[in-house]
Amino acid sequence: MPTVETCALWRDPETITRARMADHFERLETVFQDSHEWRYVLRCRECGWVYVFDFHEEIDWAGGNDPQYKLWVPVPDGEDPAVVAREDRFALMERVPRVQSDWPADAAAPRIVRVPGPRA
Repeated sequence: MPTVETCALWRDPETITRARMADHFERLETVFQDSHEWRYVLRCRECGWVYVFDFHEEIDWAGGNDPQYKLWVPVPDGEDPAVVAREDRFALMERVPRVQSDWPADAAAPRIVRVPGPRA
């Protein structure tokens, strides 16, 4: 398996996170899904890396421009994606590496950040 840094998501997160998910990822599992929260296990169509994807939208009842948060967390070799996918959102946000997209209600565009993992 290639390293996560070679994945298209890691190399160009701005393009990948704004594209249709199906263009870059195969959905392996829907962990849960409702109108404002969903979580999937995905596989990158380019490199085969498996990710847990988490989406959360906060309803603020202020003009329809609700804050949105997205996470792409790569599942390390040897870990079960189904187990990682059932971690709570805060545990996922502690995992590194990860790509996150934060779009507060007052922002014109999301802020996309690559959070690198530890170096050996």
